[in-house]
Amino acid sequence: MRIKQLIFGSLLITSTLSAQESKKIDFIEYDLPNGLHVILHEDHSTPVAAVTIMYHVGSKNEKVGRTGFAHFFEHLMFEGSTNIKRHTFSDFVEKAGGTLNANTSQDRTFYYELLPSNQIELGLWLESERLLHAKVEDIGIETQRRGCKRRKKTTNG
Repeated sequence: MRIKQLIFGSLLITSTLSAQESKKIDFIEYDLPNGLHVILHEDHSTPVAAVTIMYHVGSKNEKVGRTGFAHFFEHLMFEGSTNIKRHTFSDFVEKAGGTLNANTSQDRTFYYELLPSNQIELGLWLESERLLHAKVEDIGIETQRRGCKRRKKTTNG
């Protein structure tokens, strides 16, 4: 009986190790000359591309007594860019059959697009627009400010 338990235990450990090895995710990691850190992973099991970008800035960077700016700015970054008309950022992704969103936490702000894999260039272009050519204009600030007041009113009563 003891030998059977040892053999079964050995098989279980071997199968667990094999399963862990098969779940290993291979990726390439490098820095671009402009300082952008890139992590690239290819998985051809589904025809989907995820383009994500994370900024190491969040609520921890806000001044005491003046909170909410990180989340507010996250919203402003959807307003448009030099090459993307105001309020059309999401239209590009949705027309390509994808979805997008963002979130902010204490130490980071994260944006993503999930797209059909043949649209990966679109996702990269959109994030480059957000990174290099974002337009923060008075009209966008007022729109987001009104939206924040509306959200605050509905969540507080």
